[in-house]
Amino acid sequence: MIKRRSFLKKAVWSATALSATSLIAYGFNSLDNAREKGLFNLKLSLAQWSLHRQFFDGYLDPNDFASIAINTYGINAV
Repeated sequence: MIKRRSFLKKAVWSATALSATSLIAYGFNSLDNAREKGLFNLKLSLAQWSLHRQFFDGYLDPNDFASIAINTYGINAV
């Protein structure tokens, strides 16, 4: 009977080998095309809940969340 650890190790190695093979065969060209088309221009957003401890403790004012996100973290999508 195969042990769980041995099975997981073999499964991870197999998945890595399969994905690496497909990336080598097809992926690099498609990654370059995606980069040229601007598909990697991702924008981050910040949820107000991310700072809930500071808000509840009184260190920050929830009404200033937008300015905190822009000025402190450089994130302008809230």
